[in-house]
Amino acid sequence: MDLDSETGGPPASASGNDTAHGVTDGQAQYSTNERVLCYHRSLIYEAKILRTRKEDDGSARYLVHYKGWNSKWDEWVASDRMLKDTPVNRQLQAQIAEEQAKQGIDKRALPSALGFTREKKDEGGRPVKKERAGASNKASSRAAAAEAPRQQGQTPHDQPRQSPITLTFPDSLKAYLVDDWAKISNQMLVPLPCNKTVATILHLYAQQRLEHSDPDGRDADFVNETVAGIRSYFDHALGNMLLYRFERLQLQEVLREFGDQPMSAIYGFEHLLRLFVELPRLMSHTKIDGEPAMMLNRQLNDFLEWLAANLDKFRAPMYDNAPSAYINVAKAQFH
Repeated sequence: MDLDSETGGPPASASGNDTAHGVTDGQAQYSTNERVLCYHRSLIYEAKILRTRKEDDGSARYLVHYKGWNSKWDEWVASDRMLKDTPVNRQLQAQIAEEQAKQGIDKRALPSALGFTREKKDEGGRPVKKERAGASNKASSRAAAAEAPRQQGQTPHDQPRQSPITLTFPDSLKAYLVDDWAKISNQMLVPLPCNKTVATILHLYAQQRLEHSDPDGRDADFVNETVAGIRSYFDHALGNMLLYRFERLQLQEVLREFGDQPMSAIYGFEHLLRLFVELPRLMSHTKIDGEPAMMLNRQLNDFLEWLAANLDKFRAPMYDNAPSAYINVAKAQFH
């Protein structure tokens, strides 16, 4: 999977107050000239804070420069993209880089925010095998170049449209995503079908929010549309970009047993979180803007806050250790 919760920040001319001092939005405080670690797509990079600013809504933004990269990559980011430069976080940086290298992702990529590889499929839904090196590999090389820029190359944000949404992940959800990655890396699997499926989680959220909707029903309509949209995105994205390589065999087993059911009725909290890391990039292809985009931003961030508040209710109680037979078949098919 190639998850990306990165949305960037406002340009220097946007509203807000620049400052040479540290600002905080309720998370860790960072200051100008501080050396930090910063998520960009699926890897963590060494960076230095060049400037700080506090937006009108009280949130903090930081202009960072990535060590060893051309200044054209400097960007404004929120604090949820950054980590303090500590030995523990350095270890996390190395672990994620090692996992990405195993999955064949370019080490020079400024990667997707919590690091998953996308599985390519043909028109029949079957995994596409990697091309051998040579002329036939040009297409995949171009695709890699689009997502893995070089210091003097093109920007990874050279896309027709900027995403209309900006998501802020609560720390508890970011930590859970990293823990989820670690468990899958240790050959563990989320038990399926989940007790609390994506469909159930979305239904509970809508139910709670509709209890406080406005009398004329406009809020209710928007909540229902948003929930339906999330479920649709999930059902379409699950098999293509929300699975680690080790989970693909499990999907095959699910399709054999529950092939007539949508994936949102089988998978749960863990894979729903992965969708939200990908969602900004997925929605960059939509034409929503203006007030509808602002409303959608509020609704999706509200949903993330709600998920964080209900983390213990929805998380898988435990992951299963994959049996040796599964491990052998998975390695034979997908490695």
